Amino acid sequence: QVVELRPRGSVRIIDMDVQHHFEFQVDFEPAPDLEDEVATKAHQDRLIQQFKLKREHSDVARQELRERREAARTKRLESERTRLRSLAGADDGKEGSVDIILRLPNGS
Repeated sequence: QVVELRPRGSVRIIDMDVQHHFEFQVDFEPAPDLEDEVATKAHQDRLIQQFKLKREHSDVARQELRERREAARTKRLESERTRLRSLAGADDGKEGSVDIILRLPNGS
């Protein structure tokens, strides 16, 4: 039975099924004030690098999403333009009036 773990913030339980087993593994990272300056600096550098890498991946994913949306909008516009031109046939709207039916967001 585990009574207490100290320091609480630096110990993580890896095996969460502690009811059926008497042994479990822990991944121990020493508290920052117990590390020497070189290890602290290396740890901070790793954290900063991971943060920058995560942000870079997020920016790339966001840009890819924007590009896919823009491509989908362009494709949809072109397909609608082609469909409407085929429906209109020879009538290009230059002769006479053109009726446009709109549905507004309020339903009117």
